Amino acid sequence: MIYDYSVTTGKGETLNLSDYRGKVIMVVNTATGCGFTPQYAPIEQMYKDYHDKGLEILDIPCNQFGGQAPGTDDEIHEFCTIHFNTTFPQMKKSDVNGENELPLYTYLKSQKGFEGFTEHPYKALLEKMFAEADPEWDKKPDIKWNFTKFVVNRKGEVVARFEPTADMAEVEACVKALLAEDAESGLEKVCRFLEEAGTYYLATVDGDQPRVRPFGTVLCCKNRLYIQTGKIKDVSHQLAANPKAEICAFKDGVWLRVAGKLINDDDRDVKVAMLEKTPSLKAMYSADDDNTQVLYFEDAVATFSSFTAAPETVCF
Repeated sequence: MIYDYSVTTGKGETLNLSDYRGKVIMVVNTATGCGFTPQYAPIEQMYKDYHDKGLEILDIPCNQFGGQAPGTDDEIHEFCTIHFNTTFPQMKKSDVNGENELPLYTYLKSQKGFEGFTEHPYKALLEKMFAEADPEWDKKPDIKWNFTKFVVNRKGEVVARFEPTADMAEVEACVKALLAEDAESGLEKVCRFLEEAGTYYLATVDGDQPRVRPFGTVLCCKNRLYIQTGKIKDVSHQLAANPKAEICAFKDGVWLRVAGKLINDDDRDVKVAMLEKTPSLKAMYSADDDNTQVLYFEDAVATFSSFTAAPETVCF
């Protein structure tokens, strides 16, 4: 799996892809002097729009295609930040084809080979150039040019390869779909864990002091994780002043920690669903009283961890 590989950052540090377990990953080989270099802009926009939802980008500068990334790692980083205001991390300049190619790219190409260029002003030029150099060029999985993109789902599976001629809107649609699809299944896993654990601990802030209390209400509804409380309770007042919260549960040797913001929802249907799911609440609450409160997590990061396995992260 992709989690078996690592890359070196532009600062010389090792980045283990297992650290991105549970994330959607886009791996792209880049260059600063290419006709496709303006794609840095939509890639950066994708990073801004979706990073908090679980997208990670691996930018691998590469000088193998027309010598279009001649600078040092520092020079490449400076170029990208000045001209495209990039904020996603850049890796060490590396080969993606040949004897010295990154092992990561050997794996990526084994999972998704070359399937042709899409329509683009550069399509005919690229095909002519490659055909003159190698009549069998289109039958090989090698990276053909700068800004080839691989997309990996939250399970670590390579699900798509986009050549540089692909419309960036198509790339974004793929990433967005994977984030939405896998976030929902991940959310269901979080809810199931909390339900089976029975009790979890909710941490809020009261002024500058932490407050932790046992809780048990949980509902997965409308692709959201809900909890329930009463508006007259201290926890409700604390969340109104500071919506940041965490919950923690333990089951079968695994810890689950969910951190995010709890947002009030006055949807009566959700209140009814919560009370039906937890009948014991009906003695104290009803869907139409002024006290019943349901809240859902927003911009949440859920982490499953244990002493025997690498952490798994779900964003929703």
